[in-house]
Amino acid sequence: MCEAATPDWIAAIGALIAAVGTVGALVYAARAARAASASAQVANVATQNDVLPLLLDVPYENYTDHEHEFPWPLDGDDGTRKTPTRGHIGLDPKSGTFTVPVRNVGRGVARIESYEIAIDSTGERYVQHGTEAVPVGEDVWLAGKPVPDSAFFQALQRTPSPLHDYAPVLFSATYTDNAGSQRQRFEMVLGARGESSAWRVIRTMNQRTR
Repeated sequence: MCEAATPDWIAAIGALIAAVGTVGALVYAARAARAASASAQVANVATQNDVLPLLLDVPYENYTDHEHEFPWPLDGDDGTRKTPTRGHIGLDPKSGTFTVPVRNVGRGVARIESYEIAIDSTGERYVQHGTEAVPVGEDVWLAGKPVPDSAFFQALQRTPSPLHDYAPVLFSATYTDNAGSQRQRFEMVLGARGESSAWRVIRTMNQRTR
């Protein structure tokens, strides 16, 4: 009797092992699916981050081909000047006129929303609405001219110039990607050191605002 039942027991145990193996396979498949989904989400975020624009200051160097025009706002007019140098920062304390070049080193178009220039010691600032679109690998000059009776203009008149140390003048720009899904802020300090009285970028920062 026992000998006759042995094949049945073997079959039953085999079926149980198969069932346990099937459940284990299903659990493993579920875990693998969740892991794949998480990996896909991470990859998606990484891909989105990878195509974000990134604005930085333009390296100070000579153009190799010809001079380039940059905006220099005048009273009641949109004027331009020429420069043989990349990274040329213009700031005239007497008129308040300024122009700051920035470069997109990211992987998507940077759309300027606004930019501002401020006096660090007083907190007075001038804000300009931006409409510029900066393609990858290209530069754009962000320029403006505050009105003479503004608080920023008056504070700028009291700023020493020429300056041979760190300048208490801050420049920042807020921009987004082409789809408007990510906003970033670019900040830098303008100034000069040593024997040069020209304006230079001393420190840059780039942080996401959301």
